[in-house]
Amino acid sequence: MTIRSLIPFIFVCFSSLFGQALIRSTHHSSSRDTTYMVRINRTMPEFIAHFKMTKLPPGDKIQYLIELRNSTDSSLFQSIIDTVDFSWGAHIELIDINFDGYLDLKLVSGESPAYADQSYRFWIFDQKNHRYLYNEEFSNIYGQFVTDSLSKTITCTFRENCSMCRTRDVYKISNNHLKLIEHQWDERVGEDENGVMTVKTTIEKLIKGKMRVVKTIMPN
Repeated sequence: MTIRSLIPFIFVCFSSLFGQALIRSTHHSSSRDTTYMVRINRTMPEFIAHFKMTKLPPGDKIQYLIELRNSTDSSLFQSIIDTVDFSWGAHIELIDINFDGYLDLKLVSGESPAYADQSYRFWIFDQKNHRYLYNEEFSNIYGQFVTDSLSKTITCTFRENCSMCRTRDVYKISNNHLKLIEHQWDERVGEDENGVMTVKTTIEKLIKGKMRVVKTIMPN
């Protein structure tokens, strides 16, 4: 997975199993140095979350600082420093990506200018150690994605091969791991005299432990 991009823009958003916001921003800012009030979980104290982005010389890298401090005495809870390639599409979010009731850190670390597809770096909150730990598996998620807390699934969609070709992957979260349960992809199979492409769609689903083709949609 390649990391492609970053914009001079940081914001925090939230997704919760309980449907109620646990994040209260002290101000709304598009600057490179932003502070928010954050509650990772209802059982935990409120934290001051400080996000800072610094462009490193000669200009092809960006360094992110993610710092969490206890709101009562400003004692440091955890500090994360990450360096990624510079480009034009990243921000930081807090989201419960593994549906365990604790907010995780998501850095949108890249974006394709042509197709607006994104790559990510995830730090999952570890309840045992009470720390955020970088997670390589979840960081392999690619493209635009949506989460469903009821079915505990993540659906990712991205383009490849041609402007009309999309790939759609559905993952089930099981034991804090991603399990691919559905894979859908498009193939360019022709083009008419006006340059209009024809695309075939194939859908696979996980059946008895194996991905099997369940449907093929041919162009008219």
